Amino acid sequence: MTLTTIKDGEYTATVYKMIKDGRYGEAIHILSNELQKQMKSRAALSLLGYCYYHMQDFTNAAECYEQLTQLHPEVEEYRLYYAQSLYGACAYPRP
Repeated sequence: MTLTTIKDGEYTATVYKMIKDGRYGEAIHILSNELQKQMKSRAALSLLGYCYYHMQDFTNAAECYEQLTQLHPEVEEYRLYYAQSLYGACAYPRP
């Protein structure tokens, strides 16, 4: 996969367009690079989790949402997305 060059000021629009067009793999590549620069980027982690989830890579989605629940425990949606990702990955405790 070639690295998409994004012009200054078009980063957000480009990533959202990729997501809208279902080009999750490309968005994951860009967001992963961004996360290497800013390891605790809420926006990058959230979008990365979303993309992984929609690609049915529930394990990686769960990792993103787990980090978000630790960084932002006040956001209930992250706990829900984390639980849904764990369920999708069959990574939940069995009774």
